Amino acid sequence: MRSRLLFAAAALLEVRELAFARRDEPVFGPLDFDLDGGEIGLIEGDNGSGKTTLLRVLAGLLRASSGTAR
Repeated sequence: MRSRLLFAAAALLEVRELAFARRDEPVFGPLDFDLDGGEIGLIEGDNGSGKTTLLRVLAGLLRASSGTAR
């Protein structure tokens, strides 16, 4: 008899109430989302809407004003 090991995959990225403000002016957020292994995410928005800032926060280059990203 073969045995199988099943995994409950945890989210690759968990974002909860993530927000960023510059000089008390909100740039984005609060955001909530999960990105699981094998999924492809899309960030879209107008110029100046905070897409690059979000990526910098997720990469640890900027500190979020509030919330968590793991």
